[in-house]
Amino acid sequence: MTTPPVPSARPPNSRRFEALDGPAAKAFVQGADTGVGEGARTPAPTAPPPQVAEMPRAATPVAALVPQPAPAVAAPVLPQPARKERQQPVTLRVSESLHAQLLYIAENGPRSMNQFIVDVLGPAIAAEIEKIQRRKAMGLD
Repeated sequence: MTTPPVPSARPPNSRRFEALDGPAAKAFVQGADTGVGEGARTPAPTAPPPQVAEMPRAATPVAALVPQPAPAVAAPVLPQPARKERQQPVTLRVSESLHAQLLYIAENGPRSMNQFIVDVLGPAIAAEIEKIQRRKAMGLD
């Protein structure tokens, strides 16, 4: 019993496909396109579609038997979930004691160090931006 060859990670060698440019290959392709030449096949005859017997019509219209949908009620507009933003890495240098405290929070709480920092830093950044904008509006900066 022979084992199948292992697929190569290399792209196929272009010399293997030179035969596709030869006259025999071109004649084969042209014969396939036009349906002429050696081995050309004629299409199989198609059978007429089967006849469907018509069902006798009921005296009661079908629409009367089907339950009617409830009147349309405006669906509440649900808020769209925020599109997930691409995350940008930031190198943050902290003291060993602060790192130990973050590690303690991550090991004993539900959030990772990164998630804790992002959760705490987000509101602090928003507050700082608001403070800067107020100072600029007052002409202090």
